[in-house]
Amino acid sequence: MAKGALLATIEILISADEPVPLPSVTSGTMIDLGTLVAAKITLNNLRVAAGLNRAQLSERLGGSPAQAYRTLSVLHNSRMDQIDRALAVLGYRGEFSVYQAAAE
Repeated sequence: MAKGALLATIEILISADEPVPLPSVTSGTMIDLGTLVAAKITLNNLRVAAGLNRAQLSERLGGSPAQAYRTLSVLHNSRMDQIDRALAVLGYRGEFSVYQAAAE
């Protein structure tokens, strides 16, 4: 339930054109939101830092507003190429890295 509540909060922040705070060091349990959600949060924060609202990002992407909104929505399973394209219109390029997870 905590993951669902966290995703809902992130979705509200993105919908309000607000930056999503990044996680801080904690001694508690971390909630893994996955690579796609992390990419969407990064995209959103770069968009907000550039002073763009979701409609303006949609215009730059040249697609429908609904498509741009889905690209930012953490509740929608977007393709990574859509994230890459949105990052590119903001002047960024994504990079993916893999590391060995700690034993649980």
